[in-house]
Amino acid sequence: FYRASIRVLWTSVQWRNLAWTDSFLSEFDRYGHYTVELHENYTVDLERIARVCTNLRELRLNWTPIVDEKLAGILQTSPKITSLFLHSCRALTSISLLHIANHTALKHLEIKNMIYIDEPSFVILLKSCPLLEHLTLEDVRLDRIALNSLGSTPLNIRTLALTRSSPP
Repeated sequence: FYRASIRVLWTSVQWRNLAWTDSFLSEFDRYGHYTVELHENYTVDLERIARVCTNLRELRLNWTPIVDEKLAGILQTSPKITSLFLHSCRALTSISLLHIANHTALKHLEIKNMIYIDEPSFVILLKSCPLLEHLTLEDVRLDRIALNSLGSTPLNIRTLALTRSSPP
């Protein structure tokens, strides 16, 4: 079961729950959709999404077990992504931040419930994404050095949300 959200011409695909089928990918490719949102997908074929969905503008992963290398694959094949939402993708580490940092067109980044972030990777991310306008960090454990880096790095951020993101 999948649900498509209508945005202009069926530009968004949401996939919820545990079962995965790639039947929607051919339609996705045909109509040039721009958003993929995955919720609790434990068997999702992220390599196939990376191969087929190369026009993505927005990627939302919620409780989806994705590892650093798979996120890197999607980001490499989808250079047009400007919005990235990573909610409770607990297997991701600071290496993911370095992959995200290579995505310089990023304008909107939400990271929630990611516990393996280090200060150097976070600073590289901030310095490498000059177009970043919206940053949300929720339940992200940042040390005082990382929080200081946030204040000392020249940014174009219009919206900054730090929720339960404090030193451990």
